[in-house]
Amino acid sequence: MANNSTSSSIDTIFSVIIYGQVIAPALGVLINLLVLIIGTFRVKGSYKHYLSNLAVIDGLFGLGTMLVTIDHHFRWLIVLPQSVAVVATFFCFVSIPLMSVALVPISLDRYLKMCRQTRLPRFLIPPVVCVIFDLLPAVVMAVVNLLGFNQLADKLYLMVIPVLALLIVLACNVAIFVFVSRHMALVASLENRKRLMETKQLARATCIQAVSPLLMQLPPLLGIYSLLATGKDTNGGHSFYWELANIFWLIILFNPFVDGLVTLFIVRTYRETLSKCGREQIRSSDERSTRLAASGGQVTQAELKPLKSLAEVE
Repeated sequence: MANNSTSSSIDTIFSVIIYGQVIAPALGVLINLLVLIIGTFRVKGSYKHYLSNLAVIDGLFGLGTMLVTIDHHFRWLIVLPQSVAVVATFFCFVSIPLMSVALVPISLDRYLKMCRQTRLPRFLIPPVVCVIFDLLPAVVMAVVNLLGFNQLADKLYLMVIPVLALLIVLACNVAIFVFVSRHMALVASLENRKRLMETKQLARATCIQAVSPLLMQLPPLLGIYSLLATGKDTNGGHSFYWELANIFWLIILFNPFVDGLVTLFIVRTYRETLSKCGREQIRSSDERSTRLAASGGQVTQAELKPLKSLAEVE
């Protein structure tokens, strides 16, 4: 009886984990869609292109992983077309290093403008830079495959490239923090102070977004690779290794959600825009309620007039 109870509780826990593998990427898709909408219609400045690019990559990863989880664990509820499952798997695999690489253009752009007082060539506008960095991991992987190092390609794509990208991001942002700290007291112009504060907030946001994959993405990937190296079954069967692999995967799936939260609540422009939209929504709902109440009062008075006239006649 005790063994049956323990087995039942373990099954319940890992059922929650499987449902979490759908809920976490769904939340990531929604919050990054909000980041993309705010960045497209409400934010000015070159950095909005980089943050929107990151939101698109995070959203694609969340959408892909959500569909892959549904295809693997919820076939009893919904059967996805084979083409949808293939595209979702492609998005899932391609987006893992891109979530880290997409942080590099933001940090490099701020570093070159603030610390080096230089700008990129005019033809390298932010959308072009985003496309170049998005294609870079695929180009590196293709070159490695052409050179015959096929066994190293996956590890290079999923592990080495993200680590190098995150180290570049952290190095650039440390340099930005040092520069801003030294020059903030010397800047008299309010406009320049505002730019320095904006740069500091962007650096803080990208630092957090760089640290979170180091904690939430790379260790679980190493754990999954170590489980695969043991030769144990991680594809099904409710074994201990299968359950452990699903826990690692769930941790990875929270990364897009964290990226979106950091952009919305750390970067001042996005935070103020979100707050302003919320206040406008509350104000419009209050005005709507006031109009409804006023119209209700008018209707009540209109209904009472016949009764008053009847009383006068009597």
